[in-house]
Amino acid sequence: MKPTRADNRREIAYRVSPSRQTRRRAVSEILLLFLVLFLPGMLVTGEAVDVHLFDHVEFHVTYALVALPQIALIVYLIKIGRDMWPPEFGLRRLRLRDLLYALVILILLYLTLAAVIATATGLQRLGIEISAPTGGGFRLTRPELLPLVAVTSLLTGYREELFFRAYMLTRLRQTGVAFPAAVAVSTVLFAVGHLYQGLLGLAFAAVIGVILAIAFRRRRSVHPIGLAHAGYNFLTLVFTLAVENTIPS
Repeated sequence: MKPTRADNRREIAYRVSPSRQTRRRAVSEILLLFLVLFLPGMLVTGEAVDVHLFDHVEFHVTYALVALPQIALIVYLIKIGRDMWPPEFGLRRLRLRDLLYALVILILLYLTLAAVIATATGLQRLGIEISAPTGGGFRLTRPELLPLVAVTSLLTGYREELFFRAYMLTRLRQTGVAFPAAVAVSTVLFAVGHLYQGLLGLAFAAVIGVILAIAFRRRRSVHPIGLAHAGYNFLTLVFTLAVENTIPS
């Protein structure tokens, strides 16, 4: 999607120093949303996490009940904001080209995963024990739950991309923050949520955070990155299911 004239005008507007009130309001909104929507989950996630969480119907139902209002809240804030323009935040109509672009991003994510695993293998050969991220360590053993896993993956993809990329990047740009700095802030907060995966998982999350940020800037739509993120989560769990089913009992 090529930038429209409206997009170009707003990109130029970023260069104009915003008022102190605008900066304060934007930063406050970002911090409050992060503290309310994401920090609690990060604090309770640790080594005690149930790796078979996705095998429980109750988890999927509870997750949907939590994620749907959170997604609605972010969209609502974007739509009612005086200095908000929904298309600028990636709230655009889903198009066929978005699906194709999501596929390209998905391939990039798996190429990144392959590079991370190769790095972990190389470090292990040097005597440095480090685990590679494989879907956060989560496992799926119940194929009948695949439809629920697909829905949960879709909610996760859109929930995280709406906030960390579409909302946060755009709001930071509205405060006058340069794009590289905005990406750094967004990526750090996104990666911190993957600390439970270990150092390599943290690094992997940081790299894909940068990839998704650049992809959002190019397309200015939440759909490609949301779908790619969802596809990565879903296919990774499908892989664990296939492995579980091929291991003899």
